[in-house]
Amino acid sequence: MRWYHNITVVLSVVAVAMLLLVRTASTQPAERRVALVIGNGQYQHVPRLANPTHDAQLIAETLTGAGFTLVGGKAQLDLDKMAFDRMVQEFGNTMPGAEVALFYYAGHGLQVRGTNYLVPVSANPTKEADVDFQLVQTDLVLRQMELAGTRLNLLILDACRNNPFAGRGLRAAAGGLAQMQAPEGTLISYATQPGNVAQDGTDGHSPYSKALASAFRKPGLDLFAVFNETGLEVKKRTGGAQQPWVSSSPIAGQFYFAGAPAQRPPTAPAETPQGSAPSVTSPQPPSPPPNVANAEERGKAVAQDKQEVAQPSPPQAKASETTTTQKVIKLPQGGLGTIAVQGTIDHVDILDQQTGKEMGTWNVIIKKPVQVPVGTFKLKFPNFEVKGIEVARGENKVIDVDTLVGWISIPKSQDHVDILDQQTGKEMGTWNVIIKKPVQVPVGTYRLKFPNFTVDNVVVEAGQKVAIE
Repeated sequence: MRWYHNITVVLSVVAVAMLLLVRTASTQPAERRVALVIGNGQYQHVPRLANPTHDAQLIAETLTGAGFTLVGGKAQLDLDKMAFDRMVQEFGNTMPGAEVALFYYAGHGLQVRGTNYLVPVSANPTKEADVDFQLVQTDLVLRQMELAGTRLNLLILDACRNNPFAGRGLRAAAGGLAQMQAPEGTLISYATQPGNVAQDGTDGHSPYSKALASAFRKPGLDLFAVFNETGLEVKKRTGGAQQPWVSSSPIAGQFYFAGAPAQRPPTAPAETPQGSAPSVTSPQPPSPPPNVANAEERGKAVAQDKQEVAQPSPPQAKASETTTTQKVIKLPQGGLGTIAVQGTIDHVDILDQQTGKEMGTWNVIIKKPVQVPVGTFKLKFPNFEVKGIEVARGENKVIDVDTLVGWISIPKSQDHVDILDQQTGKEMGTWNVIIKKPVQVPVGTYRLKFPNFTVDNVVVEAGQKVAIE
């Protein structure tokens, strides 16, 4: 019948429209997204890098497709110090009112005394005092994000390449980047582990940026799935030589670069050929008993039929009932405990003493005890380690840093001074004549190495602040 055909066509059109709406809603971001993308490769005073400008353009195009508004309208390439500062300031001015802010940088980057710096193409430091004026601190970018009040901040650095200023008198400079703590609502990602050097790539893009752009474009991957897939892909492409690193604080809500997982569209009814009525199946009467030759056999057959009908059917599950399964997950053998740290310290990494596996980080801002399995652990400070921290089942271990360490300062020195363990010769830190911050060291005996002489047997006791005149 024509009326039935018309209804089916209308339902089919409605189903298609709903499917299109679902797909459109899943790909269009509801929140305002802003990004600053920088790629520096054409350096003026150090070896140039082939791929950062290509990487930045790839990421910029991908983010534009994901609904981000780019600061400057495109990837910013080969910025000198003045242009770099100007773009970071513009980024800070653009962020207020946005829900999501993303900063991406590809190029040279390095750490100096535990602080990370990004390198403009004009940089040419010849001494450590030049660093603050010619390079760009990553903390500057994080501070702009924090002040803007965005819900989600992403700091992505493909900058863990070799130190381009090695041999220039920057004694405290090192390749790779130092570990950073993510502020509230922030995710930080490096192309490789802190302190390691990432590959620049041989096919026009770095392994990290290529994998990251691919993960950005995949619908249904939430924020953490994107970076997990990126890490697995980079590890695969580099044969395990490079493993990206992520640090994050608790992040509220869900975020998808390319849209949330698609919802299942409604199923349209099957179309009936025009001019024909819908098929209806009528109930059929029960089949008669088989034809038998005499009444006795007929009676037996009827009785058998009755017996078969009387057999109870197996119980059927009700439509409202659901079947559940129970999964039991065993805690680590021996149980759990916690480690907390108090005293004068910013953050401390907690590692399994036997395997070296990182179990967590004590953060002086959050101050949340780190849950660990029963065992023996070591605390990794910026310049040294403290071993033999034993945690029993159910124990809440609290470590007072001030009972383990002291401080050395040399306020009247006109030069940097290296502080070495007297017995092993291991460098424990350097007194910085510019910053003048006391150097934290474990309890022990030290040698101070000035440019032209040394001072031996400097004893530091627990909680003691030793000032060398």
